[in-house]
Amino acid sequence: MSLKVLLTLSGGLEASLGAVALIAPALVVTVLLGVPAESASVVLARFFGIGILSLGVATLQARHDTESRAGISVAYAMTCYNLVAALLLIWAVTVVGLGGLILWVAGLGHAMLGGVFLHVLLRSG
Repeated sequence: MSLKVLLTLSGGLEASLGAVALIAPALVVTVLLGVPAESASVVLARFFGIGILSLGVATLQARHDTESRAGISVAYAMTCYNLVAALLLIWAVTVVGLGGLILWVAGLGHAMLGGVFLHVLLRSG
C-alpha cells in the first residue's frame, strides 16, 4: 500500500469520525464506550471530535506531499496516534471494562492501521 493511499484512508476515517463526534457526541459515547452519555462526556466527546477532525484534515492534506518532511512527519504522527490509541482502547475494554465488541473493533482497527503505517514507513526508508 502506498503512503498516499494510507494517508487518504486514515485521514478520511478520522475526519468522518470527528465530524460524527461533533454532531452526535452522545451517540459516540454510548456506542463506543457502552455507557450512557452524561453532560461531561458529551463535552469531552466534542473536544475529541475537534481533535480527530483536525487530525483527519491534516492527514488528508499531507497525502498530496508524501515526499516532503512535513508529509512524512504526518505519517509518523498517525503511526504514533494509531498505536497508542489501540493500546488505550484495548486497555479500556480489558482492564476498565468499558464497551464491548465495537470498542474491540476500534482498538484492533487502530492497531492494524498503526502497523500498516509502520510497515510502509520502514519500507520507504
